[in-house]
Amino acid sequence: MRHAVALREELAPLLRALERGLERGETSPHDRADVHVINLNHQSATSRGRSFLDHALDHFLNHQSAWNVCKSCKASDDCPIYANRNELACSPALERKNRPHREALVSLFRVAEQGGYVLTFRETLVLVAYLVTGGLSCADVEKKHRSRRPEAALYPYGLLPLLFSPDLTTDQEKLMRVLARFQRLDPGRVALRSVDERLHRELEATDVSLGG
Repeated sequence: MRHAVALREELAPLLRALERGLERGETSPHDRADVHVINLNHQSATSRGRSFLDHALDHFLNHQSAWNVCKSCKASDDCPIYANRNELACSPALERKNRPHREALVSLFRVAEQGGYVLTFRETLVLVAYLVTGGLSCADVEKKHRSRRPEAALYPYGLLPLLFSPDLTTDQEKLMRVLARFQRLDPGRVALRSVDERLHRELEATDVSLGG
């Protein structure tokens, strides 16, 4: 800290660049081409191609060796953590089966971003952890698995319930504000009959033309 204070003159251009970035949206001061400001809050987490969300999911889920211990767990058949991982991992063995699931999840986040929501990289990492574990530990899963109705006890921690009907604390809601947006997109809760009927007619017409 003392060393940084002693470099006030040298660091002044960085401070000015940050201030201009906040005030005017500039990424590089006209008088300092060697200084460039990258605001991670303004970078898309779901950009086309290999997005940050994809990279985060791959980092946590694709390494089979890290998940091998789950195979010997007595709760593995009912474990939502293991099920969520197996639905979203895109390792070579799971790529073909899970790619549609992964693309659907990324598309859901992309819709939120396109609607004006700023999905920060920090929130993305929190969401990845949440959508895999639901906030449960292995000990929590084992305890619920020993209950009288393990499937009912563990169902709320599956991927779809976590996305569209999460049971969050106030602190969790603040950390993952985008989940409130997802509930508006849930067709099970928010349905427009006029839209649904039009899509149904279009699908029927497509089926008829393909069949003919």
